[in-house]
Amino acid sequence: MKERTIVKKADAKKKTFKGVNLDSLAVGEKSMVTKMNYIIGNHATEHTHPHEQCGYVISGKYFIQFNTDWIEDNFGYLEDEDLDTFHHIDDSLKNGAMIYFAVENGNVLATCMAKPLGDDGLWELCKLGSNKHLPHKGAGSAVFEAAINWAIMHGAKKLFILSNSKLKAAVHIYEKYGFHEIKLEDYEYVRGDIAFEYMISCGEASS
Repeated sequence: MKERTIVKKADAKKKTFKGVNLDSLAVGEKSMVTKMNYIIGNHATEHTHPHEQCGYVISGKYFIQFNTDWIEDNFGYLEDEDLDTFHHIDDSLKNGAMIYFAVENGNVLATCMAKPLGDDGLWELCKLGSNKHLPHKGAGSAVFEAAINWAIMHGAKKLFILSNSKLKAAVHIYEKYGFHEIKLEDYEYVRGDIAFEYMISCGEASS
C-alpha cells in the first residue's frame, strides 16, 4: 500500500472558516480532510479552494440517499442487506464506524464507509459510491483512503470488502491500495460476486 499520512484526533489543527469551527485532519497536494463543527445558525458561503475536500458524517441521512441513488442506478434495486445497513447507520456510527465524503464546490463527488465487524480487529470498507453526474477523478480514492486511515487509527487488523466485478473503477482502487481478491462461499448480496482483504502490517498499525 502506498504511503499515507495519518492524523490522530488529538493532533487535529483547530481553525475557523467563515464563522464555522473546524478540525483540520489532513492536507495533501490535491485533497484535504476536515471535521466541520456546525451549530444552528452556521453556514458557509459559496467559495473555492485548490483542494478536493473530504468530510465525514456524524449522522448518516445524506449518505443513505446518495448510496440509494448509486445502487439503484447501477443495479436497479436495494437488497435486504442494504436496507439493514441503512436502518442501523446511526448505531454503526456510534459504535465506531465513519463515513467520508469528497466534496467540491458544494457538490458531493464520492463517499465511502468504514465499520468494525466485531471485536477481533476486522473492519469492512463498504458503500463506496460516486456521483455519475459530475467529473470525480480521484474522489473515490480520496474517500477510500480516508476510510482506511480511520479503520487503522481505531485498531483494524484486517480490512474486508464485498463488491461486484463489473465495478471496474472500484476494483481498480482496491487493487491500487494493495487489496487481494479472496474467494467466499457466500457473498451475502445477490449482486456480490467478488471480495477483497488487506492485512494491516505492524508498522501501519503503530503509525
